[in-house]
Amino acid sequence: MANYDQRLHKETLKIYEEMSSQGGVLKTNKDYRWFFTNSHAYITRQIHRHINLFKKPNDLMRLNSLFARDFLRSFKTPHGRWKDAYEVCAGYKDAREAGFLSMLRYDSFSYEGCAACMAQVHITQDLRKALQQERGVSEVDYGNVLVFVNEGHFYSTKLLFGTGPAALRITGQLPIINFLGTTAERWRNEAWRSVMKTNVPKPTKDFTTRYYKAENRPGY
Repeated sequence: MANYDQRLHKETLKIYEEMSSQGGVLKTNKDYRWFFTNSHAYITRQIHRHINLFKKPNDLMRLNSLFARDFLRSFKTPHGRWKDAYEVCAGYKDAREAGFLSMLRYDSFSYEGCAACMAQVHITQDLRKALQQERGVSEVDYGNVLVFVNEGHFYSTKLLFGTGPAALRITGQLPIINFLGTTAERWRNEAWRSVMKTNVPKPTKDFTTRYYKAENRPGY
């Protein structure tokens, strides 16, 4: 088990709680930014829960804190391209309130569109900046976090559609989900390469096996 800084661990939990609270407010207000915020909260929660699975946990938590805090600040003072992303999300909301999205039955795809804009800004802008500040992160740990990133998207999708028969709608969105997942991975890898000048490895089998066992996933 890796040793880690309890202060950083508590900070990671605090960030998760703040994101979860922000996501709750957005969802109540039917704000499309809820989807990405909830996905990000999930990723942070999983990092906190499974921090002992990482080789250099303290460096990873510092990186997460840096770019997560940038994200949370963007709600009050949008910086860089956050203003552009939020204008797109607001446009989706205006279209829904005008009756267009519900009429065309495309409302669920607007969550994806808003999330894609937010992910692009957060990864290419905030994550790149955080990597420049925290260069001690293990490339293996960075690669393994992709498991949480992909699960975060599915997690929000399930919450959006519900469980039981409604969850079957996820199947129809698999091409979009897979596209966004692949694109997010490319953005993450490009951010890493631009700063670290090395390639990002795929998540390791050892990490995923230990993670699934810790989560008591079926078959593990």
